[in-house]
Amino acid sequence: MDLSVAISVVLVVVYIGIAILGYWRKYLFSLPIECKDELKSGIISDSIKNSFRDNNYPLSITARIVTEEESANEGKKDSIDSNGKSIDDIKNIEGKDTSNLEIKNEDTKNAHNAHSENSERREKEGKEGKKEDKKKEETKSWFIEDNEKLYLLNETKDKINVYQRLGILERYDFQMMGPFLMWRTEKGKKLIDRIAKRGTFWKTYGTIAIVIAIISMFFNMALLLIEDIMATEIPESSAPTPQMIIGLPGINPYIPIWYGILGLAVAIVIHEFAHGILSRVGKIAIKSLGVLFCVVPIGAFVEPDETQMMAVDKRTRARVFAAGPSTNVIFSLFCALLFSWVFMGSVAPVHDGIIVTQIVKDSPAMQKELLPGMGIVGAYLVDNEELTSQWYNVSDLYEYGKMLNETSGKRLALQVDDSYTIGDNTTLVHRIYILDSEPSVPTRLGIVLSPQVAYVHPNSNAEFAGISTKMSFLSITDGSTTVSASSPIEYYKFLTEHKPGDNVSVLMDIEGTTRTFNITLEDLSNFTKDSKDIGIATPGFGTSVIINKIEKSTPAWGVKSAGISPGMLIYRIAKVSNGSIDEVNATYLKGPTDFTDFMDRTHAYDLLRVNAVKDGKEEYIAYVILVDKSFVTGENEYKGKGYLGVASINANSFKESLAHPFQAANGNPFIFFYYSINYILLPLQRLSPFPSSITMNFVITGPLAILPSELFWVCANAFYWLFWLNLMVGITNTLPATPLDGGLIFRDWLDTLFSKFKLSNEKKENYVKYTSRAMSFTILFMILWLLIAPRLMALLF
Repeated sequence: MDLSVAISVVLVVVYIGIAILGYWRKYLFSLPIECKDELKSGIISDSIKNSFRDNNYPLSITARIVTEEESANEGKKDSIDSNGKSIDDIKNIEGKDTSNLEIKNEDTKNAHNAHSENSERREKEGKEGKKEDKKKEETKSWFIEDNEKLYLLNETKDKINVYQRLGILERYDFQMMGPFLMWRTEKGKKLIDRIAKRGTFWKTYGTIAIVIAIISMFFNMALLLIEDIMATEIPESSAPTPQMIIGLPGINPYIPIWYGILGLAVAIVIHEFAHGILSRVGKIAIKSLGVLFCVVPIGAFVEPDETQMMAVDKRTRARVFAAGPSTNVIFSLFCALLFSWVFMGSVAPVHDGIIVTQIVKDSPAMQKELLPGMGIVGAYLVDNEELTSQWYNVSDLYEYGKMLNETSGKRLALQVDDSYTIGDNTTLVHRIYILDSEPSVPTRLGIVLSPQVAYVHPNSNAEFAGISTKMSFLSITDGSTTVSASSPIEYYKFLTEHKPGDNVSVLMDIEGTTRTFNITLEDLSNFTKDSKDIGIATPGFGTSVIINKIEKSTPAWGVKSAGISPGMLIYRIAKVSNGSIDEVNATYLKGPTDFTDFMDRTHAYDLLRVNAVKDGKEEYIAYVILVDKSFVTGENEYKGKGYLGVASINANSFKESLAHPFQAANGNPFIFFYYSINYILLPLQRLSPFPSSITMNFVITGPLAILPSELFWVCANAFYWLFWLNLMVGITNTLPATPLDGGLIFRDWLDTLFSKFKLSNEKKENYVKYTSRAMSFTILFMILWLLIAPRLMALLF
């Protein structure tokens, strides 16, 4: 089992165990249904105390009714702010005429500035208070906390059942909320207070954060609009899936689980701490802090006092709201600098050239195993991994036998026909198979050809005898010697030992029935009109050279074509003609366009010799025969051009674009923008976390060379994902949709806008509410449109 899978299983098991501890409860006894009103009032009456005592669970004088949140937080409440000032004292200033008061400190100044806003919100708070009362009225569960004991009371139809919770999680400030485990604490409040003491610095920071958030908000909306327009042009097969919209590791296919958990956890903690710091700078009390788990940390929160939040002026609130996402963006840039300058700046490619990242299925470049159904075209002799100029044409069983006879004990490279299918169209692609070793038994490759009759010469004795392509050739005999079709060399020798005019008998299979045909051998030159064929005896027909079977433990067994595989670093490429390399036009792939420039000069069916580095160290030579590029693109302008079928990145350009993108762009802002987009889109290109096919083509240099290679790349990947997820969390939260931070800033801006008109408070609140809600639904639709548009266009057009 993979180590990461094993760790995941252990974590899930532990989490389930914790959940059982959190939810386990023991039934104790029941209370009369009449106790419900007393519980709703929050009072432990004498009748409730007596029932507990009568059932041997006496309550102490400190026992109290608490909410579920208080039960996890031991009922701690903030009644004093960090400077020792009573929150009630601050609230008491509201509602009074403060125009003549001298503003002597920051607390009273905030209260004074907030006076007008508070008066407008009282009506809303009153409505919320009524909703809270109604919620209490509908409550059917209560908690009684008595020292370290926790009792759960659930209302049923005619009684109230009393259960005892273990209270183990609650003892350590943990609490189960559905499938989630929440840790709520006050321990970080003092740290936040200490950090927030530099008020002037943080106010300036908060103002900068507002600017960053607003820029990000407009950028986000513009980007979303562009993506929505482009979505109508995306084919349905390339349409995004719902999982791709959800930015959670384990759900989104592009976000790796462990790097994703690390990045998301750090992003959320930083985000919430920034909210907390700016809250305290704005004299807003923090009730509690916490972390949310679902096997692993998936969220964090800083809970400010909502009443005080609404009491401060809009600019203070905007600083609080903007601090979270803007801090994520700033931290992401910091991680990007570390990733680029420290890590990518410490690597160098093992060789100049291009790294193959992907091979198109069934394309000429693909390394494909030699399989039955492929047709043999011919063979080259091989000398020290190189193809020689010695070529053997193979068109039927006779020529195949001749080739095997003349190359006995020598190493061969077979040229084989295979099919290349795109959609409903299929073309032939030629592949080169360099056999792994010389045959252990001379002339035996382990390939059995199909016995199917491939052609019958017109006006030949075979045609007059009735032989056709619907038959399979089994054997041939002259009465004294019989040769099977499965013995190509013996068949070749049989025909060379006979001459035109000799009589032979041929055994054929016709749909499972055998039949013998008596024919006279003829001169092959009568049918080919080639002087080299004069005197060569032919039975007038030829059999297929399609591979029917490959025998195990032979040179042809399991051999792959001399193609290319992902991870290879190609550094030189040249054409081969008649066994000779075109050294004049051979190209070393150093610059970013060298490969594409070379391919633009190739033609369909060119044979290429490719020099590459395999596994980051081993020299490798590939031989590839190109296909017509117009077959792949469907465009006539590419007719006759060569197509290889690889996706690649230039090793040096890739490294420099990640390590020093601005320098790599030579100061060109458009190229820099292109590099920046590629930088962010590495996960969508399956290039982050860096696969081994990439990392093995780089060596670590400088001080970081002391690190083991695996550790170096783990750290590099970690900093990239800290950058990526902080950036995504930051810019996503600036969208003007509630309850996102951008939505809260947008809502306050709407409140300011509508305040300029002579509207009643109720009308203004409605305008703000419905405009904000409309924007939220618009953004939701724009996101969903990315999923809908490609599928809708495919349906309509």
